[in-house]
Amino acid sequence: MAESTKNMTVGAGSASASVTATVTDQMPGVPCPATPGYTYTGMRYVPVFADPAEWSSANSYEPLEIVIHEGNSYTSKTFVPVGVEITNQEYWANTGNYNAQIEQYRQEVLAMQGQVTQNKNNIAGLKQQVSAVQGQVTQNKNDIADEIAARKKVYVTYADFGAKLDGVTDDSAAIIAAHKYANANGVPVVQHGGKVKCNFQAEVKTSCLLDMEFVLLADSPQPVYSIEADDAQDFTFSGSVTADSVTSPDARLNGCFAVIQNENTGWNLGAREGKGAAVYHREVKAYDKAGMLITSPFYIPNTGTFTCSNVHSLWERPVEFAGATITYDNSEQANIPNFLRVRRNNTTVKDITFNPLSVPPANAASLTSNGLIFVTACANVKVSNISANNNSSDNETATASYYSYIIGFNSTFNCHVDNMLGVGGWGVVGNDWCDCMTYSNCVLNRVDNHYGAFGTYNLTNSKLTGVCAFTLPYGNANAVISNVDMFPRANKFSCIDFRTDVKLTFQGTLYINNCTLNEPNSNRANIFIKAVKSVSSGSQPDVKPRIVINGLYYNTTRQFCHSPEGMALNYSINGFEGNFSMWGDPNVKMSNSICWNMDTNGLLTPNTIIHIDNCTLNKKETLPSTDWFFTGEFIIANCKINNTFKCNTQDDQAKHLVTGCIFKNGETVSGKGAVSFVGCVIDTVPTLAHYKSKSCFGIADAEK
Repeated sequence: MAESTKNMTVGAGSASASVTATVTDQMPGVPCPATPGYTYTGMRYVPVFADPAEWSSANSYEPLEIVIHEGNSYTSKTFVPVGVEITNQEYWANTGNYNAQIEQYRQEVLAMQGQVTQNKNNIAGLKQQVSAVQGQVTQNKNDIADEIAARKKVYVTYADFGAKLDGVTDDSAAIIAAHKYANANGVPVVQHGGKVKCNFQAEVKTSCLLDMEFVLLADSPQPVYSIEADDAQDFTFSGSVTADSVTSPDARLNGCFAVIQNENTGWNLGAREGKGAAVYHREVKAYDKAGMLITSPFYIPNTGTFTCSNVHSLWERPVEFAGATITYDNSEQANIPNFLRVRRNNTTVKDITFNPLSVPPANAASLTSNGLIFVTACANVKVSNISANNNSSDNETATASYYSYIIGFNSTFNCHVDNMLGVGGWGVVGNDWCDCMTYSNCVLNRVDNHYGAFGTYNLTNSKLTGVCAFTLPYGNANAVISNVDMFPRANKFSCIDFRTDVKLTFQGTLYINNCTLNEPNSNRANIFIKAVKSVSSGSQPDVKPRIVINGLYYNTTRQFCHSPEGMALNYSINGFEGNFSMWGDPNVKMSNSICWNMDTNGLLTPNTIIHIDNCTLNKKETLPSTDWFFTGEFIIANCKINNTFKCNTQDDQAKHLVTGCIFKNGETVSGKGAVSFVGCVIDTVPTLAHYKSKSCFGIADAEK
């Protein structure tokens, strides 16, 4: 048994006492019940809270007493006298605030339980959000599908129907499907960007914006695109048509456009020169809804059964085709097909560029396209903003019989080409059986007309260059060339040419207003009116063409005009300046002009009639011609004559009258023939076989 002796001090109030006790290890941890009258005063080994529990340095403490200070608990290690600070570790051990910690632990557990609950709620919410997102994804897919469906009510794209548009994949099926859908639903086709090969044929009845690239090959189908009417029909009627037919011959034509044909002898024009098949005349007609004629009257009367083709409403819904860039292969002598054919009224074609892959081969034998853009059997078509280099051989010598066109018009009414750049090759535009055509703000190498020109043909505010030809066929059109600069190369073409490869002649009026013609040298007349007196069949009016010039600067030595013998063409000329050289049988009235070297070289016939008033007749030293040659009948009044005046008639009859004119600079008056001078100033006596003079200054009255 172990035992030890302990000393203890016991205090009570201000009094204290010391006690010595012996302690063994067999002493109970809990005092045994004491004998009545006795109290255990040994050592404590179970901690107890002090009373009061809050620590104070004014109190003393027994061992194992627990106090609270600033939220922490401290346990006394031994007896703690009064005045000992709580921070004195000899007496106090910081054992923590158990109640606060337990409360803190409890609160943390509660918080964790709350977080667990919140996490559960969050997970449930996230599941809801995921479900909502999945629903939104599904909704978005549906919305996209609905949007595509809704947009298809506005326009469709080739991509909508699966086109890759890479220039390699065959997109034919997708393109055809897109236009079938667009046609059925009345919506445009829009495609921005991409490239396709032209190995398809698409029928178009709605507008198209296709700012993309197309590759057109020799083996591409023709046409690639065809703009068609909604409800076109063909039918026949029997009867007669004349120039007096101002109402529709069939009620089905009311409010419509139609091409009227009859391949009988009445409209048989015979074979075109160099061609084996017969050519038949046709008429394009448009009538208002009451059946009144809108187009020109019938040109050639006829009787029989007439075919009316592509008859459709003149007030058809407009359609626009725009934006394409076409690259075409002309490296071989191959027939280039139509890229676009228009057979619908009220169509606009615009913003199209044609780029050949190479320089056209010389004298290409197969390049015979009637137009990369071909407008036929329709009315009110406008083609604008076209840029093209022709796909035919250049034909510098004009000897090849091969040709091709960028734009062709056949059997149309009231069509308009604006702002076109068309150069290179044989010719860029061609017209056949057209009523009312206009070319404005263009740079072109040629405006060709083969058959039948009616109504008004306008070429305005433009430039002709290269081949530089405006060709008129048979018909009675008013051809108006206004504000046009012409720069022809030295070739066999005339700037203004009248076709005779069909045996009918132009019988309308040619107007030239404020134009310029510049070219240094050639052997061809610039206005070349040709005619063949006989026709194979048909009966055209017996009317001679007229030429009306109001402003022309003619800076060339080319012969000004050729009028065939027997045609007796009428010329009204005002404001002309240039070399005035004529050939044939003209009937000319000229005023307010300046003429250089009026040299006919004896090519005027005795039937010539020329009246010149208020003009200046000059010698231009830079030009080779030096003298005036007059034959036929001349009346010259109120002119200044600054050149040698030479008359050359075939007899001595008094056919020439010169009145009120001034001869200056000592120029001579000579030749054979008969001339009457009245009221003139002549400083040199004429050396003529026969002349009369009266009231002239410089020479006496005379009759020789």
